[in-house]
Amino acid sequence: MGPAVGGVLFAAAMTLPFGLNAVTLALAAALLVGIRTAGPATPARRAVIRDAAEGMRWLLRPHLVRTVVLIGCAMNFVTLAWESTLVLLAVGPMRLSDGGYGVMLAAGAVGGVAGAMVTPALVRRFDRRWLQVAALAVCAVVDLALAAWPNPVTGALAWGGTGAGFAVWNVLSVTLRQREVPPELLGRVNSASLTLSMAAAPLGALAGGGLAAVAGLRAPLWIAGVALTVLAVAFAVRTRPA
Repeated sequence: MGPAVGGVLFAAAMTLPFGLNAVTLALAAALLVGIRTAGPATPARRAVIRDAAEGMRWLLRPHLVRTVVLIGCAMNFVTLAWESTLVLLAVGPMRLSDGGYGVMLAAGAVGGVAGAMVTPALVRRFDRRWLQVAALAVCAVVDLALAAWPNPVTGALAWGGTGAGFAVWNVLSVTLRQREVPPELLGRVNSASLTLSMAAAPLGALAGGGLAAVAGLRAPLWIAGVALTVLAVAFAVRTRPA
């Protein structure tokens, strides 16, 4: 729901999403300050570092969880590469107004919400492996469509299709970790996975900005579409049953 609300607010005024985000973060911080617990003492810094390293070591061992997490990081990287420059594409070649850009984001965000809602039904009906391949393929197709035909319709489809693909991929990725990671390591492995994923996002945005400056605003979309196509094929082959 966040992207949809953000799009509507952006359509009303570009500063509204940022102002609302700042206010909610301040409220969250105030609520945390007021929490009093009688839990165990804060662990020593060395223990925290040791636990984090243990989670990362387990995650980087050769197994399906590592494959899924690393592909998820690659999805984040290539997707943020074009999303970081989408506003320039929208107000440039797509000729959208500031308000039109917000409306496009709001319309496209429906895809992410719908993807999260239908994932349980999809899991009951289809093989999880092929659902993950389909999630990658959907993201690839909408990226290539926007690269080839930059207009408000393909922009909304790219935003919504990417949201839907990520929703399906993330739900299946998280449930895989919960199923495969030893219970005593689950928190540490989840933290390691989140660290890698969050690191990929700003790096992708930085790379996308540089690529757009050199090769044009549609270049990150072409690269993302091709990369996700390769990832879909590689994942299908890599996870093929013996």
